[in-house]
Amino acid sequence: MGRLRGLFGVAPGEAGLAGAIGLLMLATAAGAAMGGTATEALLFSRFDLGRLPLLYLALGGVTLVCTLLVSGLLASGDRARLYAVLPAALACVLVVERAAAGAGVDLVYALLWLAMNVVTTLQGIVTWGLAAAVCDTRQAKRLFPLFNAGRIAGTVAGSFATSLAVRVVAVEDLLLVWAATLALAAAIAWRL
Repeated sequence: MGRLRGLFGVAPGEAGLAGAIGLLMLATAAGAAMGGTATEALLFSRFDLGRLPLLYLALGGVTLVCTLLVSGLLASGDRARLYAVLPAALACVLVVERAAAGAGVDLVYALLWLAMNVVTTLQGIVTWGLAAAVCDTRQAKRLFPLFNAGRIAGTVAGSFATSLAVRVVAVEDLLLVWAATLALAAAIAWRL
């Protein structure tokens, strides 16, 4: 076991921390891969793609506002609480998105796509922010490549799992899978 820890750059006593953040990265990346693919599939199949450039313009403004708000919250003080609450709030947003996806209104799919991009951005801020908050500089130098490998593995696994999952559940239900991974992230953040 010691050789394995050494191979991954995990020092004695860090296995719990590295495992928790690694699981957080893996799960949220897999959920985002599945939920993001589902959202884009819904948009591409049910929305006038000639209006896609307008969506990208809207995305710039919406993302700017959301990241400024989160940056302000992070600067205001209680980051630990924000790192636990924000993933839970994002999970709730995805549950609402799943309910809205059943409406069958074209505009809803555009809004889902905008929200998907914002959730992905905020998820990245939270996961890497939490990793930075719980690791000192030396740990970050050793463990961040491992965490990034977890994100990559999660993205690959989520992408492969999407094609299997849509054979069993509706595409819209993949948003609930993503919500579950964010709920797991909130639990891990709360524990750390």
